[in-house]
Amino acid sequence: MAQTERAWTVEQLNNYAKAVLEGDARLRRVHVSGELTGVKTYGRMGMTYFSLKDAAAVVSCVMYQSVRARLRFEPEDGMKVTATGDVSLFVRDGRFQLIVNSLKQEGEGEQYAELLELKKKLEAEGVFENCRPLPSLPRCIGVVTSGEGKALEDILSTMRTRFPGMRAVFVPSAVQGPNAPASIAGAIEYLNRIAVTDVIIVGRGGGSSEELSCYNDERVARAIHNSLIPVVSAVGHELDYTLADFAADHRAGTPTLAAVMAVPVKAQLEDRILGLRAGLDQAVAARLGAERKRIDMLDSSAALSKPAALIAEKRMKLDRVTDALGYAVKNALEKRRAALEKLSEKLAALDPYAVLDRGYAIVSDGAGRPVIDASAAEVGSRLTVRMRGGRLGVVVETKETNDNR
Repeated sequence: MAQTERAWTVEQLNNYAKAVLEGDARLRRVHVSGELTGVKTYGRMGMTYFSLKDAAAVVSCVMYQSVRARLRFEPEDGMKVTATGDVSLFVRDGRFQLIVNSLKQEGEGEQYAELLELKKKLEAEGVFENCRPLPSLPRCIGVVTSGEGKALEDILSTMRTRFPGMRAVFVPSAVQGPNAPASIAGAIEYLNRIAVTDVIIVGRGGGSSEELSCYNDERVARAIHNSLIPVVSAVGHELDYTLADFAADHRAGTPTLAAVMAVPVKAQLEDRILGLRAGLDQAVAARLGAERKRIDMLDSSAALSKPAALIAEKRMKLDRVTDALGYAVKNALEKRRAALEKLSEKLAALDPYAVLDRGYAIVSDGAGRPVIDASAAEVGSRLTVRMRGGRLGVVVETKETNDNR
């Protein structure tokens, strides 16, 4: 640079560019169609900031509170609109922007409609049904995020504060841009292959809807759903939800909260262990005391102090019981024997063959049926007569039926 040339300050350059842009009549009251993204309202002045995007480019926009007050709708991400305004440049940041004077709604943007359709499809397939509990004491935490953003620092710092020495495996990935979905999905799949982590945190710091769009990619949602390791999503701020949030087992509003959710406080666990140990020591001491008392009681008992006397006493009791049992058995047998003799006498008295000894006989026909009436025997029939000493076979030669007894 020649010594005669004077260098511009940055402010001078930006002011000149601003003047050029605002002085071009073709850049006044221009109409720009696109999809709303990153709609935010800040400050007491109620300034609304957003971007308009299409498939190829994005332009920053600013809208004053007075303009927004005239709108008949609430601007939201995904809406397709036509903005009318003046092109300018924000001097402090050197940012090209459109100062919006009016905003006309044209319906939901195509990209937003496609996102809703994808969400509906994945929900029907069960991709959003993960809800596995996180381990109470993980051995290692997997982290999938950019190595250049603040998210990694927040996660690792929180882990070190809560549990010094907790292991972590960091797999760097892109967090925005066209290559980000494949990068994030590949990192999740890699952590599942090496299988050394108990939890995976996937996320980044906040950003516009455009910057977070990679977490609305189908590949990322499916990789989270297919993970065998529980996943905590930490994408954006509290108000930002992505398909990755729905597919994950748990959602945290920020990377810091994800680390809080996944990693316990070591000091609290140590206090709990000390409490449990103290309780166990007390229980053991109480049990030992009770058993010691029991041993003392046994030691002073007759069984241990005077075993011979106790055995003699038990033997005397056994002899008494044995004598009583023998008497009871003998008495019972005698009673049974007397009863049996009485039954035998009754049976003998009822024995139909006993009368044979007194001179009587029993007559039966050829079939063995008793003949007790003379009218039942026919002349010429063969009968059997049983008497004392044996049987006789006889033939009826005569028959009288008179009642001579």
